[in-house]
Amino acid sequence: MNDSATTSPTAPVIKTRRFRIVNPDCPLGLRIMAIANFVIGALGAGAVIAIGVAQDGRYGVLPPREVQAIDWRHYLMVLMRLACVMTIIFSGVGYLRLRRLQGWVLGNLYACIALTNTLLYALLLKEFGTSSLLWLPYPVLTLFFLNTTYLKAFSTSLGKPTE
Repeated sequence: MNDSATTSPTAPVIKTRRFRIVNPDCPLGLRIMAIANFVIGALGAGAVIAIGVAQDGRYGVLPPREVQAIDWRHYLMVLMRLACVMTIIFSGVGYLRLRRLQGWVLGNLYACIALTNTLLYALLLKEFGTSSLLWLPYPVLTLFFLNTTYLKAFSTSLGKPTE
């Protein structure tokens, strides 16, 4: 009996590229920073929405006198917070994928925007309290870790470290 006549030809093997969200070479500390970015980004998005609702006089969150006192400085602060939220979330994805532009550059950009936001908040709105102090350590730690501890993780080109 001929085996080739009874067996069907094997199906062609299709090689697919597996999509990975997390680069397997990503250090644990960067993964933790990415999760912190997502949490802080979600809290920041909620704050931007809450501030936007509070500044709109139709919902009665603020008294009409305070709504009329809102000027360009408040809108600038909302735009700066929105920029912080977007950069921190996108940089968290870049941390997981070890992408230099998306992770390292946006992470440093987030830290600079957040520190500038805190400084402008104190200078323009004359309000600097414990809530401002709570948001200061993470941008400083982000700058420190991205530019010292995890700089080598982002300085790879096609999987080969550059020195």
